[in-house]
Amino acid sequence: MKFPAWRLLSIPLGSLLLQLSSSPAFACAADEVDTAIGCIPTDLGEATGFLFGIAVEIISLLALIMFAVGGYRAMTSGDDPERLQDAKAQMTAAVAGLFFLLFFVKIITIIGITILGITPLCHVLGTC
Repeated sequence: MKFPAWRLLSIPLGSLLLQLSSSPAFACAADEVDTAIGCIPTDLGEATGFLFGIAVEIISLLALIMFAVGGYRAMTSGDDPERLQDAKAQMTAAVAGLFFLLFFVKIITIIGITILGITPLCHVLGTC
């Protein structure tokens, strides 16, 4: 049985990540709470912006996974046109969901930052 090379790298990489995560350079600021998902600000507006950014990342990842699963289903459908149509519909839904997310972020940017002047969203969306 051959020993995989990536297992040899997992020990030094794991110790490096442990050292980096415990170093003071990655410590939270005084007005932030250290959690498993990162440093969450204690200000309500900034915390909302932080959680909004995480939600956008998770939804984007789910859309990518849905598209990949639909592509796999299309490749393995064989001669069954119904399975191929279902796979195409899943891929179309994933792309439509991703476009909906992008338009939602743009609408939130226009309404939240430009019209209402909510600045924490500005930092999350990178439009400052």
